Amino acid sequence: MARLQETSDLKREMERKTNDLQIEEDRRKESLKNQSEWLIEKSYLENQVQFLKSQLEENKRLHDALLLALERNNNFRFLSDDT
Repeated sequence: MARLQETSDLKREMERKTNDLQIEEDRRKESLKNQSEWLIEKSYLENQVQFLKSQLEENKRLHDALLLALERNNNFRFLSDDT
């Protein structure tokens, strides 16, 4: 009888430990999934930042070129008005 109780207790303990291990494995899987999603989001945002920096640099070059063209046009008009 004591042997049967001991076996039953061992079985319950094994089931509890198996359940605990499954819960821990599920947590690890969820954590890896979240980490993977975070890395994808991080990569996307880094690409967005790089794209916007490139766009900003291009807009600065265009701005400078337009300013130079306006200055040249104004200088040309100024010289033309003097004659």
